[in-house]
Amino acid sequence: MSTPAGIFYRAYRITTGLPGAPTLNAHFIGNPATKAISGQSHATQAISPPLDLHDNLYGEFTYMTVMPKKTHILVTASGTPAIQWPRHAGIGPVLLPNLELRMVLEEDWSRGVANWKYQGADGQWHEFDNVPVEAVRSEL
Repeated sequence: MSTPAGIFYRAYRITTGLPGAPTLNAHFIGNPATKAISGQSHATQAISPPLDLHDNLYGEFTYMTVMPKKTHILVTASGTPAIQWPRHAGIGPVLLPNLELRMVLEEDWSRGVANWKYQGADGQWHEFDNVPVEAVRSEL
């Protein structure tokens, strides 16, 4: 199992790649000591009006060994709207999650499958199941 030795960064593109399909880009920092993740996501889709959802991600990961020598990584995260809150403006509003992400990754963190959903402006949840996940190289 390729467990990172210290704090690590990962970036993923979650999409089928089909025309008009939604794309979720997730970037996070992981801490192996606490198995916590935090980062940001950006969901887009060419619909009218276009989807352009920026969220802060918070969650955790765990290793799942189903059979000997067959390990996967479960990443679960919730997203809250990324807002710019003025410094010295107090603690800010309570933000409810508007994005849920569940990824099952290969033991080398390179690819997998995800179920995710977001809450649209109309309050309805839009769900996507068994969507391919690919690690991407990204500059911090």
